[in-house]
Amino acid sequence: MTCCKKIKIDLAVIASLLFCQKAVEEITESPLECSAILTGSEKYSEKHSDMYIPFQEIDKASVKYKNLSEIFRHLKKTKKRLVGLWHSHRNHTSHHSQQDIYHLRNLEIKNTLYCQKTCKKAHGLISIINGCHSDVECKLFEDGVLKDIKLEVDYELLQKKSRVDLVKEVGKKIKYKGKPLRHFKRYKSILRKYQRKSLRREREIAKIIHKS
Repeated sequence: MTCCKKIKIDLAVIASLLFCQKAVEEITESPLECSAILTGSEKYSEKHSDMYIPFQEIDKASVKYKNLSEIFRHLKKTKKRLVGLWHSHRNHTSHHSQQDIYHLRNLEIKNTLYCQKTCKKAHGLISIINGCHSDVECKLFEDGVLKDIKLEVDYELLQKKSRVDLVKEVGKKIKYKGKPLRHFKRYKSILRKYQRKSLRREREIAKIIHKS
């Protein structure tokens, strides 16, 4: 089947999304779903280079955003566009469920209203799901319909987002069983683990620079 559109996403953004999933599982010791939005300065057919974790309540097969208006406040503050949505399917395949389509429809409606207020043109939303076998389904949700889209990874533009910062963001913004992940017993040890890795990496880079 021919893809109707083509998009590029930075490798670092993909890595950050997958790391969020990993951090959630390490902290909770459970294969839970989690989600993030994709933002960019251009329409969906262009390159996108940022991701944002909204406040959310998660479970083994569901993600519920605390407040959609938070997403649009973030967009206004950063002067970005909402271009897509990502979430993980840790216990099943990457196939879009009816519940996923329902959530996309709600987000599409809210995004259209937001764009009308800000005098911008609303575009379709990219929807990326990664499943339990590392399979990924990427679709374009436009006018209430899922369409095929080609996802390309850009290996040239790498905008690094600190793993330590991502663990902190996950701990602050994601809840499981009504409790923020930063209050879980394993949170501090997981945070310290990535702080140590970050420090080792900084020392390695410093040595390389010194030698050159």
